[in-house]
Amino acid sequence: MIFLAFVAVVTSELTTILPKAIQYLSAEYQPMRQQCEAGVTQLVKDLAPFGLTKAEKLQVVNLAPTEAVELYVVSFFLKKILTDVVDV
Repeated sequence: MIFLAFVAVVTSELTTILPKAIQYLSAEYQPMRQQCEAGVTQLVKDLAPFGLTKAEKLQVVNLAPTEAVELYVVSFFLKKILTDVVDV
């Protein structure tokens, strides 16, 4: 009985959260909206030499930073990379 109640609550929450998440991710101001699969694949390949974790790569994809300061927030370890590549 408790398990069924738990499933009902989770299902109810997913029904509420899923449309809101889709709405947020597809909003005009979100950079992800303008990305394509091929572009994301190429970006991930281009990020390989920097030794980023999967989570850091995902953040770069989702944030689509256009300036070094935006990229810095992705990871503490990016500071070293940015210092070598760009005078921060």
